[in-house]
Amino acid sequence: MKSDYKMTTVYEYARLLDNDLTTGEKSVKKAVERYLYRTQQAKKDADILERLLA
Repeated sequence: MKSDYKMTTVYEYARLLDNDLTTGEKSVKKAVERYLYRTQQAKKDADILERLLA
């Protein structure tokens, strides 16, 4: 069995991948994260409004 590998967490692996992104790729990633956050927030707001109107 090979024992010269390094253990890492998923978080650490994702962080390492983020370090390889160009500035343009980082801005696209940030825009997507904002879009997803706003979409989730809009869904929550719609659910609250629906409950208030029921």
